[in-house]
Amino acid sequence: SESYFNEAERLDPRNVSLLTQHALSYFALRRFPEALRKLDQVLDIIPNDVDTLVQKAAITQAEGDLPRASALLTALHPGADDSAALETQVYQAILERRPAPVIPQLKAILATPDS
Repeated sequence: SESYFNEAERLDPRNVSLLTQHALSYFALRRFPEALRKLDQVLDIIPNDVDTLVQKAAITQAEGDLPRASALLTALHPGADDSAALETQVYQAILERRPAPVIPQLKAILATPDS
């Protein structure tokens, strides 16, 4: 699949979906540096994209770089409709053994009925 990704990227180097899928492929293979580079390419095209920042945070969590993951997640304020970001922030709090700050956020989301 690597050669297919590379050929597709050669043909369409700004295809965000393609770059993201390539990054996820690297992530699944635990090739974290390559995955992060692909996600950086996505951020060059779509700066501050929440989904991409969350994916980068998940990779840095897997690498054990909790301070870097925290820095990526701190600026995000996901709502109930952004489950990936919320899940990654909760997991970060668990990894840091500091779940208290995230509990009020979760309670507020649970108290708000779906629209």
